[in-house]
Amino acid sequence: MNFYSIYKLLLRKIWYIVLIPTICTALSFYLTGKLPEKFKSTVQLATGFTTQSDIKITDERFNFREALTKFNNMVETMNSEVILSAISYKLLLHDIESDKPFRITADTLHKTIYTTIDLSKIVRDKINSRSILSRASENEMVIINLLKEHGYLSWQLKEDLAIKRIADTDYVSIEFTSENPYLSAFIVNEIAKYYIEYDTYLKSDLSEKSVSFFKDQVAQKKKLVDAKIEEIKRFKSANSINSDGSNTVLIAKISEYGFLRDVERKNILQYQLTITQLENELSLLGNVNNDEVNKKVVQLRARITELNRAYIDDGSKDERLKNTISVLKEQLSTEIGLLNDQESRLIKDELEKKLNQNKLQLTVAQANLQSLNNSIARLENNSSEFLVGKSKLDALKNELENLTADYATWLEKLDLERNKLLLASSSVKVLINGQPKFEPESKKRLLLIALSFIASTAITLITILGIYFIDFRITTQSQFERDIPITLLGSLNKVNLKKLDFSTIFSSEVDKQNEAFKQLLRKLRLAVRNSGKQTIMLTSLKQKEGKTFVLYSLAYSLSLLKKNILIIDTNFKNNSLTRILAPNKKFRLIAQGSEEEHLLLNEENANTGNKESKENKSSFISKTKHKRIDIIGNNGRLDSPSEIFADKDFNIMLDNLKSHYDYVLIEGPAVNDFSDSMELVDFVDGVLVVFSSGAIIKQPDRTSMATLQNLNGKLIGAVLNKIEFKDLEV
Repeated sequence: MNFYSIYKLLLRKIWYIVLIPTICTALSFYLTGKLPEKFKSTVQLATGFTTQSDIKITDERFNFREALTKFNNMVETMNSEVILSAISYKLLLHDIESDKPFRITADTLHKTIYTTIDLSKIVRDKINSRSILSRASENEMVIINLLKEHGYLSWQLKEDLAIKRIADTDYVSIEFTSENPYLSAFIVNEIAKYYIEYDTYLKSDLSEKSVSFFKDQVAQKKKLVDAKIEEIKRFKSANSINSDGSNTVLIAKISEYGFLRDVERKNILQYQLTITQLENELSLLGNVNNDEVNKKVVQLRARITELNRAYIDDGSKDERLKNTISVLKEQLSTEIGLLNDQESRLIKDELEKKLNQNKLQLTVAQANLQSLNNSIARLENNSSEFLVGKSKLDALKNELENLTADYATWLEKLDLERNKLLLASSSVKVLINGQPKFEPESKKRLLLIALSFIASTAITLITILGIYFIDFRITTQSQFERDIPITLLGSLNKVNLKKLDFSTIFSSEVDKQNEAFKQLLRKLRLAVRNSGKQTIMLTSLKQKEGKTFVLYSLAYSLSLLKKNILIIDTNFKNNSLTRILAPNKKFRLIAQGSEEEHLLLNEENANTGNKESKENKSSFISKTKHKRIDIIGNNGRLDSPSEIFADKDFNIMLDNLKSHYDYVLIEGPAVNDFSDSMELVDFVDGVLVVFSSGAIIKQPDRTSMATLQNLNGKLIGAVLNKIEFKDLEV
């Protein structure tokens, strides 16, 4: 398939391409003019999904995905059967009660079937209960049929309803189109109103259920807390534990004795240090040397000065350094005192007195410490049982704390749900109410007509090309060359055989089809002459491909070149050539009678120059009405050529005939159905296969073609016959 072929195909189908879109366009023009007028009404709602203007009881941040989900839920809810069914019920109530009904007239309501039931009561109950009519109820089924008859059912309303979010805004629009502007306004307003009521109902119902749930949970938690408090009280009472969970007297004594023990330990340590220091000082006073004392005084003063400087540099915060300076100062005082004997004696007495006092105090402190240790050990033994009870009490208190925290959490949730219940109302508000619009909507006639023209044109083109592409018939020379593995020697277009006159065709210019046939036949004749074959068999894969006509046409065309042509009709299954060219029964035919089967042409009776032979009525060669064309016919047999020519040298006959005729053309039966043609291959120089245009090549055909291709070069080529004049590629 190339662009030129497509162009020719479309050119042949130009009337379809023009007429079908024209008819569709005219029909669209007419039908769009008949379209009823439609009136649209619009309501605009502010959802509050993307704003923070309402009172918030929780610290929730804006969530784009959540807001988008809310918009989708809102649109789906408005389109739901619950909402639209309620609207259809309100429409029915309006038409029943109003003086100006939209669709259901009083005449309709006065029918017997509708007067037997209370329509208003049933639909009001459905609206109040937010339920839909049941098909299982006979009375409700009557109402459903009434609503359906007048286009009030939910799915019918949805066809003219458009609910969508206005892009990148907080608003949602509701649009409805109908034949009545008041009806459109009524529906959009009722949808908006009922949705707000329904949304408020859902939120309130949900909040009430939440409050009830959390109340039950809080009550259960409160019972657990109260039970634990009571358990702790009973435990304290049974174990003589104070309200704070402790035994005050015992704990106070242990604490007091522990404090006194620590004090005594500090005193003992202080006494021991003081005694050691006093003993050292007395030891020094016993061996006083003024030179050494003077030297030591100088060293102590230098050391004190150095430590004072370090103490000051450190910010006067080092207590150890301060104590060391104090000790050195006392030593300095002692050393200076040693320089005076009288003072030294006084100092020594004073030191001994202090030493004795500290030793006495040390003894008393050690005795007190021992007493305190004994008392504490006794008290701790007495309090072992109390400590076990204290541990269990602590465990109970921990349990109480956990229960109290859990109770506080549930109480907080309950308060939150109570606050939500107070604010349980829909955030959706009507921004713009629907108003009756008395200007009808555009019918978009031009757009519809244009779409009709474009669609019909496209469908027509697609159909034409689709049929062409799925058509596997061999209809053109290019298709043949593409799909058939046999060389195309020539082609012939289809002509009217009843009006066919070869002499007229070749003597003058006639109509275009016959003129094309003449030119194609000449090309085929040239190809046959160029093949160099003298004895040629014409056959086909299937019957009725037109090989008889092709052979006849080729013989006539060759005779115009002053060539002597002999036609041998070996198609015993269909002797059309014989019946056309040798209808005179006085001529002998192949296999005319069993008594003459032994007779066959020989050199003597095959000599057409012999006058006696020509006049011999029993001769196998028959003259035809066309000059230079003779025929050997047959009377039809079921035998195959090999059976008929058994014990007869057909090759010798053909060799004799070739000396008297320029071309010997033999017709063989269809290859797919009979073996005759394959049996005749050995007697001829070449084979020409005839194909009919419009044929579909199947597997048997491909098998036969493969056999013909293996004829050792005898296959000359193929002829495509019966081509439609429109499919000629010239």
